[in-house]
Amino acid sequence: MELTPYAIFDMDGTLLCSTGMWDHVTDRIRAEARYGYAQEATVKPGVEQVLAAMHARGVRMCVASGTETPLIEAALTSHGLMRWFEFAVDCKNPDGKKKPDVYLDALHRFGVQNPVQATVFEDSPVGIATARAAGFATVGIYDEPMAEFWPQITQTADFASRTWQDWLQNVQQTGPAPRK
Repeated sequence: MELTPYAIFDMDGTLLCSTGMWDHVTDRIRAEARYGYAQEATVKPGVEQVLAAMHARGVRMCVASGTETPLIEAALTSHGLMRWFEFAVDCKNPDGKKKPDVYLDALHRFGVQNPVQATVFEDSPVGIATARAAGFATVGIYDEPMAEFWPQITQTADFASRTWQDWLQNVQQTGPAPRK
């Protein structure tokens, strides 16, 4: 093999004997995250009503998150929400939600190809912009830690709601909001 002008190295397991270390660190992080989801995270007000209403209307639902699938499932199960969802998928793309892969993966798992047939619910301006650019309808949901981005979310999302109850009331009164 000839030496090339450029070299790109992986670190863990290539330059450092650290792969085994990550197994232990990852286990501790996951355990802490599971505890946090079960003991500290709370279900947003109105979520159960929204999921029940959507289920009653025959809407098939899944979760697409930057969090690893086992943690998604553990978190939602601990709060009794996983029962509403057919499956969960996580971002396998290193760019996270800057690329629509996680949304497209979810759509394809439903057996659907056209993003126009699905709505993405997000609290992140990046996720909303990405999903919308890929052709999905988008609903921006307010989250206090993302408050500084709320003006951007309201401008980008097809519909933006400060509470789940407000979104549900709008859908029940008017049907789905028209796309921008």
